Amino acid sequence: MGDGPHPPQRMTYTLIWRNEARQALSRLRSADPASAKLIVAAVQALAAEPYPDTSSQLGSSRFWRLRLGDLRATYVVDDDQRSIQIYLVGRLPPAHRRT
Repeated sequence: MGDGPHPPQRMTYTLIWRNEARQALSRLRSADPASAKLIVAAVQALAAEPYPDTSSQLGSSRFWRLRLGDLRATYVVDDDQRSIQIYLVGRLPPAHRRT
């Protein structure tokens, strides 16, 4: 009598924005609202996929960097607690951008 088998639900992670990331996002929103929307959407997508192809681990540290053009987000994943702490978001400085 049911609707048939249900696809397995994907476990999502809780996003935790640290104060420094919130402040950086606020500055980015003031300077470039469109880029702020892009980085927020990319960070929100981490809740479903914490290790996307556009991210890489920073050396052997616990930090990961999400790349979206010249936008970056630095974060830490806690698989046991199913949480992601966002440490920093922003745009690469002009000297570090590719031309």
